[in-house]
Amino acid sequence: LVEDQFRVIGFALSYLDGVESLKALFEKHGPRDYEVQVYESYAQLLVSQELSVDALAVYQQFFELQPKNRWAPHLHNKHIELLGTLGRFDEQRVSKAKYISSYGIDSPYWKRHGNDFQQQVEKQLAVFIPELAQYHHATAQRSNEERPKIKSYQLAAGFYKSYIQTFPERAETVAMVYLLGESLGAANLPLEAIAAFERAAYEYDADSLINNADVLEPLVGEIELQPEAGYAAILAYQEVLKAVTTEEEKRRVLEQQLTSQLRFTNKFPHDARALKVLVRSMQTVFDWQDYPQSINLADQLLNWQPSPDSKLLTDVLLIKGHSYYAVEDFAQAEQAYSLALTHLAKSDPRTANTENLLAASVYKQAEELLAQNQTEAGIDELLRVGLLAPNADVAVSAQFDAATQMLAIGQFSRAIPVLLAFRNSNPAHPLSQDIPAKLALAYQETAQWIPAADELVRLHDQHPDVEVRRNSLYQAAEWYDQEQAWEQAIVTYRKYAHTYPLPMEEAMEARFKLTALYSTTNQPAKREFWQKKIIAAYDGQKEISSRVRYLVAQAGTDLAEKKYQEFQRIRLVAPLKKNLSRKKTAMEASMQAYKKAASLNVADFTTLATFKMGEIYRQFSTDLLDSERPKNLSALELEQYELLLEEQAYPFEENAIAIHESNAKRSWQGHWDEWIESSFRALQKLHPVRYARREEVPVASIQIH
Repeated sequence: LVEDQFRVIGFALSYLDGVESLKALFEKHGPRDYEVQVYESYAQLLVSQELSVDALAVYQQFFELQPKNRWAPHLHNKHIELLGTLGRFDEQRVSKAKYISSYGIDSPYWKRHGNDFQQQVEKQLAVFIPELAQYHHATAQRSNEERPKIKSYQLAAGFYKSYIQTFPERAETVAMVYLLGESLGAANLPLEAIAAFERAAYEYDADSLINNADVLEPLVGEIELQPEAGYAAILAYQEVLKAVTTEEEKRRVLEQQLTSQLRFTNKFPHDARALKVLVRSMQTVFDWQDYPQSINLADQLLNWQPSPDSKLLTDVLLIKGHSYYAVEDFAQAEQAYSLALTHLAKSDPRTANTENLLAASVYKQAEELLAQNQTEAGIDELLRVGLLAPNADVAVSAQFDAATQMLAIGQFSRAIPVLLAFRNSNPAHPLSQDIPAKLALAYQETAQWIPAADELVRLHDQHPDVEVRRNSLYQAAEWYDQEQAWEQAIVTYRKYAHTYPLPMEEAMEARFKLTALYSTTNQPAKREFWQKKIIAAYDGQKEISSRVRYLVAQAGTDLAEKKYQEFQRIRLVAPLKKNLSRKKTAMEASMQAYKKAASLNVADFTTLATFKMGEIYRQFSTDLLDSERPKNLSALELEQYELLLEEQAYPFEENAIAIHESNAKRSWQGHWDEWIESSFRALQKLHPVRYARREEVPVASIQIH
């Protein structure tokens, strides 16, 4: 009966104005509980009469006039189904969109009606939302025009958001979140896309990803959603960076990207892209000088399974080494650089620099130990530099510093071979000029005097400082002399005497040493040469030290002795005139030499010279008297000749007495030596009346006779 009533109403409306009459009917009589049945039965009647277009109007009038009516979704769905039957798909999509907005989770209808009606609506929303989202997504992908493309992506994103909000717990939701990110990114909204991608990647349990194939096809295909979403978020940051205008903003975006990269590698370590992402992250934090973080990421990469290839391992080890070096953990830096070198070919341009850094790491460890007064350990580390990286720049200074430290703690024997090896390996190195001084010290401390002298000679030849050179050469000569290396001593003293006339005292000593050495080696001519050099260096000097005065006096006395011996060798024989002239000349030369020696007022040589001058006069007087007589003289002439000789000899004898007396008088001032004593003995012969008397000691008796 009820159904017949609805059919009658439908026929009646058909004879009237149709849907308009239906609207007027309820406006006139007011709403009725069965109003929806009237609309539905009328629409069905129209469909049966092949008036489907009119039926569409009936359905549409109801849900537009009464969108909050609990049956509005029901008739709206009928409207959608009928559009599909008629093949009017564009209108159907519009109607579906209207359905979603009218009864979806944000609509007044949803908030007004209870769970039973919400569940009915949900069934349709679960179908309509994905259909429309995928339609607009696909449309955007096919479009070649920028503005329509972006508009379609925006529409797709809106439907994806609606589905996510409506069905947050469904298994398909994560796929919708991923597709939302893809749509937002394509719509030039990278920040919003990143949020969606990261939500899809990290906020859902992996179990929720089961059976997503139907939802994803054909837009996504068969992919692992969460890793894909995580990687898409990383890429989206590149689009964000294109829009930044300040360095501060750029750094902030990069930090966010880094966080996203690290989340990706931690969540999806088995993804084929995870390794490269982690490497990029490590490089980023290293460039930011966040060395602790770069070390952590490097360790993570080194422990990666399966192990990265050799090239990548090398890069990671180098960054690890650089980071440890930057934070001054040099032991760890050494380990990293050592491992890196096992992967580097000799031809690799990074090899030399890595060897230098390895050596520097060990060198820094040595410095730390030395600063802690652990000298022995520090020396061992310095020596280890050359063993690990012999070609490194710092290896040279490390070897030198090791030897220096050995000297500082008295390990002279240990330092010698290290210093020698340094010089042999690096003859042109600037530090090599310091080797002779150090070796000289080491040899001196180990009583190896000749090698020590050799090093001082080398130091003289190399060192730029004149005083250092001069002192080194003189000391070398002394050590050669000390060790009876006569030839080397002569060469060194001679070089010193020729090169350094000042200061005078050292120069005089060198000349004096040469006279002594030439005496030792029995080279009298060369000895006399240097004695003359001593005299020549003195001549014209106003102020000289007592030592120089002594050496000049000694040299002058020795030279005078030679002249004296020459004077003694000349005999007054025929031809008497010629020999007498030679004798006088030799006498004058000897006297002048001794006078010069005596004028220096050096006590030891003044008394000697005075004695010798007296002896010269005495000798000349004696030689005159003992001279050969002419053979053709008569007795009278011979007598007269004898008297003449005595007259000639007498003044010389008087001079001899006077000179010896002047020497003897020195005893009255408290001076006494062998030459004063000799002068007394000479006076006993020359003036016996006065000087050959015996001293008598009176004896007094106390006895009474």
